Amino acid sequence: MMLDRLGLPVGNVDIHLASIQAKSLLILRLGAVLLAAIVISQNFTNYGSIVHDMAADLQTNEAGMGLLSLFLYAMIGVSYLLGGTLSDRFGPQRVLAHALLIVGLGNCLLGLYPTLSWVLLCRAVVGGAAGTAIVAASQTASRMGPQAPLWQGLFGGGMQLGAALGIFLTPRMEVVQKWENAFLLWGCLAILAGVSWSCLQFLPLPSLPSTQTRALLRRRVGILGTLGLVHLGTLGLGQALAPWLPTYFMRDQGMPMDQAILLGALTLLIGMMTRPLGGWLLAHGVASSQLILVGTALATSGLSMLVGSGRASLLWLAIIGLILFSIGTTLPYAGVFQQASYEGQITAWRPATAQGIVSLLSSPGSAGGPALIGILLSQGGGFALSFTCFTLISLVSLFIALFASSVLPAMPSLAASTLPPHVSRKERS
Repeated sequence: MMLDRLGLPVGNVDIHLASIQAKSLLILRLGAVLLAAIVISQNFTNYGSIVHDMAADLQTNEAGMGLLSLFLYAMIGVSYLLGGTLSDRFGPQRVLAHALLIVGLGNCLLGLYPTLSWVLLCRAVVGGAAGTAIVAASQTASRMGPQAPLWQGLFGGGMQLGAALGIFLTPRMEVVQKWENAFLLWGCLAILAGVSWSCLQFLPLPSLPSTQTRALLRRRVGILGTLGLVHLGTLGLGQALAPWLPTYFMRDQGMPMDQAILLGALTLLIGMMTRPLGGWLLAHGVASSQLILVGTALATSGLSMLVGSGRASLLWLAIIGLILFSIGTTLPYAGVFQQASYEGQITAWRPATAQGIVSLLSSPGSAGGPALIGILLSQGGGFALSFTCFTLISLVSLFIALFASSVLPAMPSLAASTLPPHVSRKERS
């Protein structure tokens, strides 16, 4: 052998090559996770900064533009369970790849006919695929071993980055001042993400608990309901307000369009840091119930400040309120999804299906919130009434979070729980 003649130990070379291969695969997966998150979540806000151009071409008003979010999030909510079921059956990476391709196709076709009915149809198709992709991507992050919470947070941070880019980049993607071209470019990027996921090595499917164990723990499905309602008051409200942030700064705070778009994007970028922070805290021993409680408290405080800023016309109070709201709606993200995955592993619900149930329960806020804001604005009101309604919903979520802190079970050591059940303690160490 050539290595023997050179005096190099074959075993050490194999280990070194395997280490390089593992690190390369890790970097590729990280890039693929971030790209998937961006092309999914940009759909939440991509029309927010070009809402007036689209409304003029589609011959509609703010209430009609609110339907773009309603159709998107309604289909996202419907497809959450489908995404969970398919991910448990065929594997999350395979499902994610196909879902991203459909997201891309829907965006590419959206500008083909500039009519409201066609745009809403394409948004519904994109929403169905996006909901499936969200659950599949979250379940992929849950299978990343001991660092699963951090991966969950990184995916959530990428989602916030995508929402911010949807606001900030979309106006700059209008080639020859046509909003249809912006959607075409986003669609091509989503197709690229789908192709990249189809080329990655698939993760193995986890083993399910025994039928006896699953039957004994069916009653714990109520915990998924608790997680879902808390998720509605955090992620759901955050997604509801996101596409309207530029309009809020222009309409209620009197900012120029460019400044309003920039400030709206920066507000969303806060979540790009706090979602991974939540995953890091979860991986270092902080309980998911603690993250949920702190997050809902911050979100409620932020909304209360937004209500006060509207009545007193105080920009600084509005900015502080939005910062607290952004932190509060994003910090519990990894805790909610990781806890849901754990509940799915120990009950009759499979991990991805459990995450789909939690996401489904949060969808009314995401789907109905933007439409509610649009209706209130079209009636001549400002954002103060919308913020008041959101505050009441957030208060309910805060009370549920207080209840959850006493009923949510502690998750076992992630390093141990990701190993097969037949591995002994000696082998784990």
